[in-house]
Amino acid sequence: MRRIVPIGRSQRPLPDQDEAVETLLGAVNLIIGHVQTHVRRIVLVIDGLDWIRGDDRQLAHFSGGRAREFTKLTREVAERAWSEDVAQLSSTLVEQVLADARRECERGLHAGHAVLLRQVLEDPDRLPDNPDALKLIESARLLPFDNDAPWFSPHPLLRMRFLRDAGSTG
Repeated sequence: MRRIVPIGRSQRPLPDQDEAVETLLGAVNLIIGHVQTHVRRIVLVIDGLDWIRGDDRQLAHFSGGRAREFTKLTREVAERAWSEDVAQLSSTLVEQVLADARRECERGLHAGHAVLLRQVLEDPDRLPDNPDALKLIESARLLPFDNDAPWFSPHPLLRMRFLRDAGSTG
């Protein structure tokens, strides 16, 4: 049986959550639980990762603004901290997790992909007429956004090294 943690709820009251917020969160969790149990699974997209600070901000940035990826990176940092018996989050742990995620994101990409992704960087409002563009979107290496009009951007993990190194000659 899978355990689903209620959104925004904790075992003890938090200083930033008054009774009205707790009531609202209870109602939201009830609705989400009903929909997921009786209708269909749903995915929540959380906007506003800009409130995150410090090392967590790095995780938010390199998640590409995708809540699921942010959660995955955060979980990986926590798992690594647990396995190494580290009491507090460190930049080193975050950098190790991001390096692993970067390598995974780069896996299978070739120079042609770098050319395509650079075209997107030069003109983010137009998707290149290249069948690989759709494949990169499907694999979340090219991210679609919509702020009044659609635009595209390579995944931030690819900007760490792949796009930087792909154009260098040595």
